Amino acid sequence: MKGSVLCSVGGCHETVIGQCIGYSEPCGSYFCEEHTKGGLCLSCATLKSIDQIMSVYSKNARKIDSFMKKALTTLAVLLIACFIIVLMTNSFGVFGLIIGIIISLGISIMALRKYKSDAMKKIKEIESEHPRFSEFYMANRNKQPIQMSEIAEIITVTAMYTQFFKEE
Repeated sequence: MKGSVLCSVGGCHETVIGQCIGYSEPCGSYFCEEHTKGGLCLSCATLKSIDQIMSVYSKNARKIDSFMKKALTTLAVLLIACFIIVLMTNSFGVFGLIIGIIISLGISIMALRKYKSDAMKKIKEIESEHPRFSEFYMANRNKQPIQMSEIAEIITVTAMYTQFFKEE
């Protein structure tokens, strides 16, 4: 009986070697040797790959977010410390206060640029291993929904570089 069942991929007339158990839900599709990855049909294998890639990209996005939160906390502490020092050493009256605020803001702006530059370096490092990560991160950061076609494109590019779909 196994020899008479054909692969469920349209146009494929190869003999079935197994039935897909499904990835996130039961599937039941039959597949030939060419149209299977890790014991799953190509559709379920693609869904599994999407989940794995999204998990890796999301984990890296959380790392960048964590870095930026630490950076902003450090920046806030620096700004408050500068402001307190200005208030404590204010021997020049209002003029000294204004100069102190300007200096505090200048230091904060320089620190913010440094943190932003460091974050961009981290994003580029991640992108060297995970193509189009910066686009994913910006969409994720701005809470924009990512379309399945974009995910498919990310997976295709990733697969080209990492041979993700290679038999494990």
